Amino acid sequence: MLNRIARQLTQNHNKFIAQASRCHANRLMPLTSEDMFERAATVIESTQVEVCLQFYKFYSNSIGGQKIVRAIRALQKKASPENPICVKFLINARGKLSQLLYKPNDDSGIERLADELNNENFSIVKATHTATAFGTLHSKMIISDRRRGLLLGGDPQFSNDLNAQFETGIYFEGEVCSYLYSDFLDSWQKIYRSENVRTDALCLKTIEPYLVMDKDVFVNCLLVCKNQIEFLSSLKYGYAVSPFKISVVAAILSAKYSIKTMTPNLNDPDIIAALALACAKRVTVSVSIAKHHNDTKEVYWGGTNLKSLAKLVSLVGRRHRQYIKIHWATNLKGEVVRIHEKEKLHGKFFCVDDSLVIMGSSPMDRQGLYYSREADVIFDDKLIASVFLQKIFNEKFLLGKDYYLDCCDQLIKTIQDQIVRLRSSKPVINFFSQRSKALLLQNELMEAREMISHPDIPLWEKPEALMRHMLSSLSMQSGLWSGGTTSYKSLIEKSNEYGLQYHDHVEQLDIILNSAVRYKA
Repeated sequence: MLNRIARQLTQNHNKFIAQASRCHANRLMPLTSEDMFERAATVIESTQVEVCLQFYKFYSNSIGGQKIVRAIRALQKKASPENPICVKFLINARGKLSQLLYKPNDDSGIERLADELNNENFSIVKATHTATAFGTLHSKMIISDRRRGLLLGGDPQFSNDLNAQFETGIYFEGEVCSYLYSDFLDSWQKIYRSENVRTDALCLKTIEPYLVMDKDVFVNCLLVCKNQIEFLSSLKYGYAVSPFKISVVAAILSAKYSIKTMTPNLNDPDIIAALALACAKRVTVSVSIAKHHNDTKEVYWGGTNLKSLAKLVSLVGRRHRQYIKIHWATNLKGEVVRIHEKEKLHGKFFCVDDSLVIMGSSPMDRQGLYYSREADVIFDDKLIASVFLQKIFNEKFLLGKDYYLDCCDQLIKTIQDQIVRLRSSKPVINFFSQRSKALLLQNELMEAREMISHPDIPLWEKPEALMRHMLSSLSMQSGLWSGGTTSYKSLIEKSNEYGLQYHDHVEQLDIILNSAVRYKA
């Protein structure tokens, strides 16, 4: 499968601004928010010559930032005239256009740290990547001596303190680090050329890339990075297709029996269509995703997760609905995490047939796939993939709330809202018929809840079973006017929000409801 992805990237090389490098890696290790900054600190402290750190955000007083700062302080003590050490920070900054939607990045604390620690043997240098609107530096990486590296899904910032977010990352050694270093250097040199600063003044002695694998087991992999273009051409950046997207679609179309993915956002239409096609081929697609992540912004970047997943479920259709398994991320109480709440899901993970893994900084939304600079690594090894699945995906997926059960809960809430509305009707001519309909709905709902809780009804059939049980009562006319009932239409609209169209279009309800039986008290 790795070869097929490589061929797809080669065939599409004119469509994206990217680096797609075949290389080797060893000692691959999955990371989560519990240990990724501990590993980052260990890698930094092991540096002999140069360590490069690149982040979308960096706050030195966050928990992750404090661990990195402590490691840099320990590293400074190792520096000597015989062994000078350089630390390079590359941090994204939001331009004026970006700040219309997002707050500007606050002070990172790197400059104060440099003033405190810099001497003739040790230097901390910071470069800022300013993105006016497109070409945001979203990839997060640490490369030590071009021998050890990390690709992270999250930054050292306050939203990652005390398990506020579930993050993912990957540690590796070997040749892949040299190629990752090249991606870092590409951004670094372009920034300093634009500021007319001599880059050679910041470079220490040449470091030989770590190509010798010794006796360690190594795997073939691909490093895919969307590179930065010249600053004056940044408006063209959105037309450049992400190599991550090309790789994911190629992997989906090659899947034989399973696809497992974790992402904070999913709204790319091509990936959604490819997943629906996989379900049609009877490939089981498991998605762990945040229901409300960044809802207020994703409206402008391709659509919210609920809207996008409803599109996927709708494309899959009733015939193959059992092959799509969606779990909303939950907190420790088992509740679906809402926007701005803690314990959010921000991890990025993709696995096909329990063997091929794609990990890095890329989410599956339009912002990440078209307008940001990202970096991801791809490898194909069943044994190593099983370790990643066990640590990152399996438990988190099982703890999530099933999409169809969540739909049932929302349908039940909608019915309850209608019962409250009918009961609170003002005492007019139709008052008693509305109160009677409310009582009928309450009894029918109790029966429906008991019915859908039966284990013989598959999860993907529960919402439709609930609706079949309730719609006859909901469609009963309790008012004085002919036409659609509010109760009926509200339930149909809610089911359509989840892509479970009981009727193809809500507009067709008038035809159906014109023949509805008028309920008489």
